[in-house]
Amino acid sequence: MKKLVTIFIVILMVFTLQAKSESPFALSFKFDFAALAVGIPAELIVKNLEPSFGKWDGTTLNKDDINFVDRFFAHGYESTPDNVSNVTAVISCISPALLLKDNFSDWKTIAVMYSETMLYTTLTCDTLKHLTSRNRPYMYFENKGRTDADRRYSFPSLHTAWAFAGATFTSYTYMKYNPDSKYNKQVAIATFSMAAITGALRIAAGKHFLTDVLSGAAIGALWGYGVPKLHELKAKANNKVLDALEVAPGYVGFNIAL
Repeated sequence: MKKLVTIFIVILMVFTLQAKSESPFALSFKFDFAALAVGIPAELIVKNLEPSFGKWDGTTLNKDDINFVDRFFAHGYESTPDNVSNVTAVISCISPALLLKDNFSDWKTIAVMYSETMLYTTLTCDTLKHLTSRNRPYMYFENKGRTDADRRYSFPSLHTAWAFAGATFTSYTYMKYNPDSKYNKQVAIATFSMAAITGALRIAAGKHFLTDVLSGAAIGALWGYGVPKLHELKAKANNKVLDALEVAPGYVGFNIAL
């Protein structure tokens, strides 16, 4: 019995040393597996839903039907800002690579958190696009872009949501990994500036209304902050439990008390 307890204590101490890492975030197999197991099929289902509207009948919509705020910025399709926004969105999406420079040992945690962030950002936007079926701005002007089902997926802006999810995730996690870094402000300014540029370009392209972009930014920021925050709370909870663990000499070699 004494040997069994001693072995148990050794295993517990090894686990404790591993769990008490310097990482500000922690994964949970049950939580993260469930998040991905639910999110991935849900996104595939939503992505393949049949649109609730028919083909375009060739009629240009009436600009007077647009609310005042969105009408002020609305115009026809422009290919250049559309193409450039694809580039800026990609740059924003890969910005978490900055985290790997000094935290490569924690790449699995970063990868899982960011996968969940982008998955649920996409799922939220795609769900709202199907529910609202809002016409894109260019449908109210002669200069149009795609007139297939994509014409009715204006709200919210997925490009903007991706960009702000990447910006928020990167700036928040970088600050947590490097709380004393002099570059925290610069990282936040750079990532959010790129995200804002992406949103502005989506409006300039005639692909989205202002409210589409603002909504996309809010969705992306929500998931970009919420996902790592949950994992941060998980790490703090783990460390509180481990801090409460007291190991002292006892009858069989050790006593364990919480």
